[in-house]
Amino acid sequence: MMKSALAAILAAMMPLAALAQPQIAAADNFPCPPGLSSATPALGAPAVIRVSQGADLGPAWQAPPCTGWAPGPVRLVISLTHRFSGPATVDEILTRAGAVSTLKTVQYWSIHGKKWQPMLSAADPLAGPDRKQKRGDFTAEELRAGRPLYSLLNDSGPASSAIFRTRLVSVDASTVSLELENATIISMLAVTLFNPGDIKTFCRIVRQPDGSWAYHALVRIDGRANSLLQGDGGSYVNRAVAYMRHLSGTPTDAEPPAVR
Repeated sequence: MMKSALAAILAAMMPLAALAQPQIAAADNFPCPPGLSSATPALGAPAVIRVSQGADLGPAWQAPPCTGWAPGPVRLVISLTHRFSGPATVDEILTRAGAVSTLKTVQYWSIHGKKWQPMLSAADPLAGPDRKQKRGDFTAEELRAGRPLYSLLNDSGPASSAIFRTRLVSVDASTVSLELENATIISMLAVTLFNPGDIKTFCRIVRQPDGSWAYHALVRIDGRANSLLQGDGGSYVNRAVAYMRHLSGTPTDAEPPAVR
């Protein structure tokens, strides 16, 4: 009975619209090498978004080597590629990535509510993997150290808060590579939705010859995620776009949303 009730709640929360670009043709379409500027849309063009279901990718799907992800079954994979003109420097991007508390101001398009709303109800940087150790936002220098940095994030929906881990994988004068994942269980009504590591994001941001930035992100929802979480990925896509806009300094509620 509990599982049926939870399924009904999730179905109401996450009705997902069809995407114009429904499939990732191959895992290696994600551009690990920094020089693939031709893989990004023109400045001012919409982001290119592709979604693949785990059933289409198979149980031994292999992520691009730059992610460092182990092969294994996935429920969903999202590829997001975009180009933007700011911020001016790598350190400005790192400062935005470290400004965890400002994530509370990020808006995303709610497919269920049909409106822009805060993506998170709470966002607190932590001194370590302990939700009681709240601290101020991380600096660019702290990210450059390469150590895992922890944040307590609470989605605007009914799911539980969770600790997320962020790490700067690599950085130079023209490239930033970041990885993010949930470090603790995410649950709802005492039912586990995501185990630690079930939600992973890898971002690579590369300066282009014209001074703009190419943004490439890959989001993986692990095959272990609760089977009640079905859909074509629209809610995850809108959150991924909101985070990209946050890093780029673009208004997060700019029309149009990626998925209505």
